[in-house]
Amino acid sequence: MGARGLKTQITINFILLLLIGMVSIDLVMMMTAQRNLIRSEVSKGKAIARLVAGYLIAHPIWEDILQPSDTRAQLGFALDEASASCLVLLVRNQQQLGFGISRCTLQDEVATLAQQAYSTGEESIHFIGSTFGFFWMQPEYLVLASPLRRADQVVASFSLVLSLEGIYRSLRHSQQMLLLYLCVNTIILAFVGIYRVFKLYFQPLARLAKRAEDYKENDDILFAVRKRTTSSKGCRRR
Repeated sequence: MGARGLKTQITINFILLLLIGMVSIDLVMMMTAQRNLIRSEVSKGKAIARLVAGYLIAHPIWEDILQPSDTRAQLGFALDEASASCLVLLVRNQQQLGFGISRCTLQDEVATLAQQAYSTGEESIHFIGSTFGFFWMQPEYLVLASPLRRADQVVASFSLVLSLEGIYRSLRHSQQMLLLYLCVNTIILAFVGIYRVFKLYFQPLARLAKRAEDYKENDDILFAVRKRTTSSKGCRRR
């Protein structure tokens, strides 16, 4: 392999290693950011669910579920202000009451989770749906199912739905800036690294190889001079 081919191979391998390292950094950073953001969203959802539970216990909408009231409108407005997608309330006779700007996208699945909370009497957290995150498909909604108790009796339950699309949108926007930074960083590191490798290792080896080639070309002349010198010394001794 010639010197030019060796330089090209070293450059390509060096850049590939840097790119693999930068992509790994990007993946780890984005996964860590997603985990932290989802944890924050879960904490937010729990806080909203506690407020909703207290509000529903103080204003038992399910006692007259067929009659419109200001309480429902206020609850729907509060959910909209809290950026909640929707809420499904389930009462004893299995009637469902929805709150929010629009009907829940996965109404049946959300109602099933509310039914489970009603039956078990325990709170639960679920991830449902599917949407594109930032590298692959991710859950689309966060659902917090919680029972409502009055005098230690479960009288109703609800499922609070929060969309995760905002998190993914924010991550994709951050990823674009991060990828730009990593590309610029890769170019700078590749240029500096390749320059240092060639300067410290490749150039000395090239000079050494050239000296070896020159030595081979002048090999016969050098030995001929040494023979003549030896013959001249023998004649003088005589």
